[in-house]
Amino acid sequence: MGRKLGYPTANLDTPQWDIGLPKGVYAVQVLVKEEWCNGAMTIQEDPWKVEVHVLDFGANLYGEELEVDVIEKVSDWEHIDNPTALKEKIYKDIALIRELFDDA
Repeated sequence: MGRKLGYPTANLDTPQWDIGLPKGVYAVQVLVKEEWCNGAMTIQEDPWKVEVHVLDFGANLYGEELEVDVIEKVSDWEHIDNPTALKEKIYKDIALIRELFDDA
């Protein structure tokens, strides 16, 4: 779904007990191919799913092992069925994350 909206994600195969964070949207640093990149991570609980969008990254991440460091929670996770509303929410969350990294 993220790719269709212009925000491709990597789905992480991570057990719920290993994360220890509540559902939400987080600013993260992602280690991709030996390079640290800024990113956004969403955690949803029903069903359990963890996805990461690496900002300004165009390469394919299929099969890549990623290391993720959580920086800060930026918003609550919401179930949104409407694609336009979902895209707007993602855009706002990404803008908050970019601002957070710009201020660092």
